Amino acid sequence: MKKKRIISLLLGALLVAGLIFVLPAGVSGCGEETLKIGYTLYEPMNYIDSMGNLSGHDTEFAEMACEEMGYKPEFVRIDWNKKELALASGEIDLIWNGMTITDDLREVMLISDPYMVNQQVVVAKKDAISAYVTTEDLAEAETIAYEKGSAAESVLKDVFGSLEGSRFKGAQSQKDAFTEVYSGASEIAIVDITMANTMLAEGTDFSSTLAYADVGFPPEEYGIGMRDDEQGRELLASLNAIIAKYKEDGTFDALYEKYIANPVPSGITFGGVTLSLLGGFGVTCLIFIVTLGCALPLGLLISFGTMSRFKWLRGILKTIIWIIRGVPLMLLVITIYYVPGILLGTVAFPALVAVFIAFVINYACYFSEIFRGGIQSISRGQYEAGQALGMTKAQIFFRIVLVQVIKRIIPPMSNEIITLVKDTALARVILVEEIILRAEDFIVKGFIWPLFYSAVFYLVFVGILTLLFRYAEKKLSYFKV
Repeated sequence: MKKKRIISLLLGALLVAGLIFVLPAGVSGCGEETLKIGYTLYEPMNYIDSMGNLSGHDTEFAEMACEEMGYKPEFVRIDWNKKELALASGEIDLIWNGMTITDDLREVMLISDPYMVNQQVVVAKKDAISAYVTTEDLAEAETIAYEKGSAAESVLKDVFGSLEGSRFKGAQSQKDAFTEVYSGASEIAIVDITMANTMLAEGTDFSSTLAYADVGFPPEEYGIGMRDDEQGRELLASLNAIIAKYKEDGTFDALYEKYIANPVPSGITFGGVTLSLLGGFGVTCLIFIVTLGCALPLGLLISFGTMSRFKWLRGILKTIIWIIRGVPLMLLVITIYYVPGILLGTVAFPALVAVFIAFVINYACYFSEIFRGGIQSISRGQYEAGQALGMTKAQIFFRIVLVQVIKRIIPPMSNEIITLVKDTALARVILVEEIILRAEDFIVKGFIWPLFYSAVFYLVFVGILTLLFRYAEKKLSYFKV
């Protein structure tokens, strides 16, 4: 009977796992042929408008071009620093987000003809911006922020030759470079003029403090990136023809006038920010619930294995625990999401599913050690007393041992669970839109206060959990061990 119950539970777990992994793939395979377009939130090229829809110069350009080519565009948000990896792994088919054409990028992908001219500018505090007139003046700056892997890095290398040393600060994004200057951590930042116009528009948080200057960086050109394969070469020919057509018929002039020539500040309200953060907080809670619901029973099962009488099983599980506890959770998330795509040529799991897998594996290993410590802390006499009463091993465990184990592991388990709440922010590394990523999106619009406002949600969540754990400890306080 016991074996049948275990088999039923295992089959149920496999069924749930199958639904999680198979259904998304089946849904994505339905309908007309799509092109997965990689983008970042980079106003005015791609951004979320007041209605909550993706909009912008490149968004509309991509929609029109895909319609002409007979494809349905599927916009996939990517980490700009991993754009080459996202393209190579099959996560996306095209990089279409104000990508500056460089020789380095041409070596790893096909790039369309240029469709827009851009330029890098210097951002500094208003009382210091007048000191920067030419590129030679950059030598006077003690610290310079820039986005790693961007055109800003290229132009700085042209000026300084090398970007080694603490003077140069490579940021994860242009908005981070802006924040470096705004907070006083860096003296200047090098960013795209298109983004500078948006983030410094009147009414934004940055506009009262920062300004930008054209110091004579050479103009650069935007292009569309794609894989160098048969499909990529077909897309390249089609896109180049469309780009030539749009240049001639005035389509690009209309897009420029609509999104770039006269930037309108993206006004935000407290209510709108709150609703957006609540949406991200829902994803945070989902990650928390799925991880906790799966990692706790899996951790208990692993703890049994580490205490098994089979030496080979103990060795395998202890090795896995050592590896998982020794690898940063962020790296585990990246590995599970990208590596299968690199090996198979297409992404194996949706981003959220990859987060679930990584978090469950990680926390199951930590929970297993807590369970093992709790179980092994129970004296042998407890088992012997149960046997003397004629109880089975299962009855001894669930009626005598487990109650005492729960009492003893609540403090360390509560610490791990509260850490899990905060670790959910690591999901943003593969662009899962949890609350921190939602808050950071407002920085692109020129507003930084939503990032600090997001802390309120964490404090409330952790506060509720703390009260629940105190209540649990109080309810079990009658049982002295």
